[in-house]
Amino acid sequence: MKLLPVDEVCERLGLSRWTLANWRRSGFGPNYLRLRGNELRYPEDTLDEWIKDRTVSSLAEERGRGQGFPGSEAGGFR
Repeated sequence: MKLLPVDEVCERLGLSRWTLANWRRSGFGPNYLRLRGNELRYPEDTLDEWIKDRTVSSLAEERGRGQGFPGSEAGGFR
């Protein structure tokens, strides 16, 4: 199992470190491991599965799944 560092996950997802950290705090983002101290790693296979589970072919499909982003309850992304 390959463990990816935070910077590589951010690059793959096109996110800032700040956004990924917020997703971790909210429980929205992909599963991760805390090694020692603040050193985090993301298992590549679970990241790939997380991405696959969120891939949709239309807005209607996305709405049907009820997937939201952190902050969507306040009128942000849905």
